[in-house]
Amino acid sequence: MLDKLLGAFLGLAAALFALGFVLPDRARVARAIVIDAPPEDVFALLANPGAWPAWSPWQDTPSSGASANPSSIWGGDLIRLSVDAEEIIALARPGHVVTRLDLGPIGGADAAFTLTPLSDGRRTQVVWVLHSNMREGVPFYLQPVATYMGYMASPLLGPACDDGLARLKRAAEAE
Repeated sequence: MLDKLLGAFLGLAAALFALGFVLPDRARVARAIVIDAPPEDVFALLANPGAWPAWSPWQDTPSSGASANPSSIWGGDLIRLSVDAEEIIALARPGHVVTRLDLGPIGGADAAFTLTPLSDGRRTQVVWVLHSNMREGVPFYLQPVATYMGYMASPLLGPACDDGLARLKRAAEAE
């Protein structure tokens, strides 16, 4: 009886591990906020790495140049995410900023910010979307685990994005 239970458990574990290789490997987290500032003011905060510590949940000290502080850490209740570097990879003034996050041994992610002016011209809708290929840069034997982590990206990273957007709102509205 115990042999059958152990065999069933190992078979199920092997099937779940194998399934992790064929499930979609893309993760997406999206959040939005309306800021009482024109798009140009919000863009200035997003496009300036020196301003990132004022709003970014991945930063806690100023950076120099185009990449972020390599030791920045966000600590959540369930995970600790180390951002080894953050750099701007695309700018389109004043409506779009894309950064790349280097997450070290667990891969990377792209963060896209889209700024849409509202009809009054004084307010801006900011949409922040994180995209990640959960298997990219991850050792082969950990790729199924990374794939399953992608399904938890929104509940795990969403609160940090919400916090970052709230901080961005405060910083932009204080200008």
